[in-house]
Amino acid sequence: MKIIWTRLATGNLKEMCEYKKRFNKSKNVRRSRKSVFDKVSNLKKFPKIGIKTESKILKDMDMEFRKIVHDQYGIIYMLGNSNIYIVRIFDSRQDDEKKIF
Repeated sequence: MKIIWTRLATGNLKEMCEYKKRFNKSKNVRRSRKSVFDKVSNLKKFPKIGIKTESKILKDMDMEFRKIVHDQYGIIYMLGNSNIYIVRIFDSRQDDEKKIF
């Protein structure tokens, strides 16, 4: 399976890194970003490892979204026929409905 990052997820990761950069050393930012990429790359071997995610927004969509948690960040992804789409990265301390989109 191939992993495809959406623009939203890429932007989320960039925002996460910029926020961390303001408060942490750049070494910690690189380490955090690498650990997110490592966690996402594990999906190639175990695509259904995440829990199914439901929300008011997603219930009308005919797609299966899953979520994995890494440190304080959640990663929402969608399984396609031969691809895994990384849809969103969010701070898991956010309100549930803000986490999705």
